[in-house]
Amino acid sequence: MKRILLSILLVVTSLAIIFPACRKEHSCETCGKGNKPPRACAGLDQTITLPINSLHLNGRCSTDPNNDIAGYLWTKISGPGLISIDNAREVETQISDLAEGTYLFQLKVTDAGGLFSMDTVQVIVYPQGNVVYPPGNDSLVNIYVAGDLNGQATYWKNGQPVTLKSKSNNSGATSIAVAGSDIYVAGWDGDGFVQRYNIAKYWKNGEPVELTGPTGAGANSIAVSGSDVYVAGWEVKGSASIAEYWKNGQPVALTDGTKEAEATCIIVVDGNVYVAGHENGVAKYWKNGQAVALTDGIQQAFAYSIAVYGSDIYVAGSQSNGTTHVARYWKNGQPFTLTNGSAVQATANAITVTSSGVYVAGWEGDDVGRVGGTGAVAKCWKNGQEVKLTNGSSYAYPTSIALFGSDVYVAGTESYTALYWKNGQTVPFKVSNNAWATSILVVPR
Repeated sequence: MKRILLSILLVVTSLAIIFPACRKEHSCETCGKGNKPPRACAGLDQTITLPINSLHLNGRCSTDPNNDIAGYLWTKISGPGLISIDNAREVETQISDLAEGTYLFQLKVTDAGGLFSMDTVQVIVYPQGNVVYPPGNDSLVNIYVAGDLNGQATYWKNGQPVTLKSKSNNSGATSIAVAGSDIYVAGWDGDGFVQRYNIAKYWKNGEPVELTGPTGAGANSIAVSGSDVYVAGWEVKGSASIAEYWKNGQPVALTDGTKEAEATCIIVVDGNVYVAGHENGVAKYWKNGQAVALTDGIQQAFAYSIAVYGSDIYVAGSQSNGTTHVARYWKNGQPFTLTNGSAVQATANAITVTSSGVYVAGWEGDDVGRVGGTGAVAKCWKNGQEVKLTNGSSYAYPTSIALFGSDVYVAGTESYTALYWKNGQTVPFKVSNNAWATSILVVPR
């Protein structure tokens, strides 16, 4: 495995992504005078099941272009009975005394100039005894997650682990795809630390297909188009590793081996092959083998995921600002920064795009094992608006994002436990300790 944290984009096509509870309004009476209204963000929709009758609302994803937010106000718009809102004028608040039913809460954010905007969040409270996953019905879908468990390549189907055949005592699964009844998993076999002895491979329905010998290689991403299987990764050639992909087992080199390079993600759209990756600290992508540099190489940058929507090409990754790395994505080569560089490290590991916007998963904080580190916050962004998935007291690293209907799934690892977040709520697997989750795919049953 070339990187400890591998990111794979799994594009779920032909889905209508709808957030009916999300409504944004703002007042802009003085915009022409230089002041701009804030952007309220009430966070992701939530669900709980009785007897739990309280939850936490967080509006820290709200922003203001003039950095002068003056106040917050949480109110209940609809829902049964009387409830309690602690600290209604704080950015974060606790809601209690909830009863069975559906609630809508509004967050109003006001700046020092009196401009404001509002956003809403939906809360569903299910009756005691119900086993319900928020807010869609997971009995209608299959959820596949690739990763490793106790050092062995593994995937989980609806939370149940399936160990993949390996030659060695150390292997990993990095990406998963499903075509009809066939399950494809990309990964590597060999040594997670001395990687120059690794084998790049994929598994089809549990049977391994080796792409290289034990000369140092890894497979980071897999896509299936018709009868063709595409796998992206890296392979040592001489003194450096090259970025390459394999089509039906045949290698296609993307770089010449004069500089260190890696292909991290592959998708096939309308017969065109798109690959994200990096070469010698330059973030780039390739379309049908033609390289497009996203950065100039002055500051180190990496590209980890790619998506295509219409005629637009989106790539997620990170770039140094000279001191730390910031999470960002590029749209048609234009950068959009997601973090401000105040943390030691930040990375956007996965991206997907639908008619409702741009969704990115990543993290901000410390690398795991860093001396003096305190943790890393798992995050996702919708159209640049940040939603924290964890509170920063642990090391949490999202690696993949998938959308299905109105549901947002983010796979990753928190404190060496493989899990995924669905609409911001943690869903651990039955067997997930000492494990990493690297890729998620959601398909209808």
